[in-house]
Amino acid sequence: MQIGYNQATSMKYSSLEADVALCKKYGFDGLEMQTALMDKYMSLHSLNDLKELFCNSGVKAFPINAFTDFNIPGEGNNARLSYLCECANAAGADTVILVPGLREISPAETVEAIGNYAGIAAGYGIGLALEFLGFAESSVCSLEEACAIAEHIPGLRLVLDCAHIMGGTTDPSAILKLSQERIASVHINDLRCKQSGIYSDSDRVWPGDGDMILPEILQNLKTIGYDGIISIELFNEEYWGWPVEDIFAAAMEKTKACLVDRLGE
Repeated sequence: MQIGYNQATSMKYSSLEADVALCKKYGFDGLEMQTALMDKYMSLHSLNDLKELFCNSGVKAFPINAFTDFNIPGEGNNARLSYLCECANAAGADTVILVPGLREISPAETVEAIGNYAGIAAGYGIGLALEFLGFAESSVCSLEEACAIAEHIPGLRLVLDCAHIMGGTTDPSAILKLSQERIASVHINDLRCKQSGIYSDSDRVWPGDGDMILPEILQNLKTIGYDGIISIELFNEEYWGWPVEDIFAAAMEKTKACLVDRLGE
């Protein structure tokens, strides 16, 4: 199992250089770059700088997060993906994550978009991974929907975000139908049950601090033999207010404790 850190966890005070250094200090195997922070870095640096940043740190570049709204038509989409692939190559990442738009878009339109992007990414030697969102307004809102789309795209892998499983309509038993090779990465986090049943990204809490079905999700991953990337990804603004080193320390402590408790890792 490889433990990763997603920059959304400390987004307010994060920078790429600082987060790479803190990943090394606190023992994370890799960093999942948030594109907003990667863009900020790249506005002042070259691709060679990005390459040297990761090469000199010993920290791996995990899948880039993300090409957002990828299935909403836009003139700059192809150029945006090409740029993300160039950054992935420089940093040493092998995957770009696709995050769907929050509006009504048909599965056929989504398949068509990914088919186009898969050809572009393949030209850079980069794979794509689809992340569904558990929000009701998402155009791909469940693992079952993501799997149905992936059947039409050879080599497309999936990203499983625990919050989007817990807060959406996905049946966690759907994980048992996957091969571990189909999963590019898992975003670990937790949720506390709300009477409204409506969740936002800011509701995420540290793994193990929630009271929903995270244990079942992790057990199902263990059952299929998943031993890949597990990255902690929170958007909790309360945590953003902590000193950044405290965020990294808690992220590693909570993630490791949860994995040891549930997976024996």
